[in-house]
Amino acid sequence: MSKTKGEIILLALRKAGIASSSSLIEPTAAMLDDYLDDLDNMLATWDGVEGIRIGYMFSDPVYGANTSDETGLPDWAIQAVSMNLAVQILTDRSKPIKPSVLSSAKSLLDSLHLRTTEVAPLIRRKDMPRGAGHKPWWYGRFYNNPDPTLETSDGEDLL
Repeated sequence: MSKTKGEIILLALRKAGIASSSSLIEPTAAMLDDYLDDLDNMLATWDGVEGIRIGYMFSDPVYGANTSDETGLPDWAIQAVSMNLAVQILTDRSKPIKPSVLSSAKSLLDSLHLRTTEVAPLIRRKDMPRGAGHKPWWYGRFYNNPDPTLETSDGEDLL
C-alpha cells in the first residue's frame, strides 16, 4: 500500500527542516492544504511537461484534495517526490536551501527521469546503409533490398 498524501507532505516538511515529530512545530491545516496543492501541481507538471508518469492519483476535482488520500506512488519514487516537494516548500517560504538538499533532490529527480524514460524504437528505412562489416560472402549489396515499387517497367532496379 502506498503512502498517503499527508505522509508525503510530512516527510517533505521533515526533509526541509520545518516540522517533524521531534520538533515543537506542528503544521497547521492551512499549511497542509497549501502543500497538498503544491504536491498536486508539481506532479501534474512532471506528468504533463516532463513525461514522468509514476502512477500518482490526482485529487478528485469534485470532492477536492484530502491529506488522507492514497498517492498511488511506488516505493522507489517516494523519496524523490518528497525531496523535490521540500525544495519547493523552502522556495515558497523564502528559506535558504541547503546544497545537500538541492543536490539530493536533483539526483533523485534525474533517477526518476532515467527510470521512466521510454526510448522510441528505431525504424530503419530500406535505403539506409547496413554498414560494411560482417556480411556473408554471397551478399553483394550495401543497401537493404529496395522497395519493389522502385522498379522500371522491364523489371530493372532504379537503385
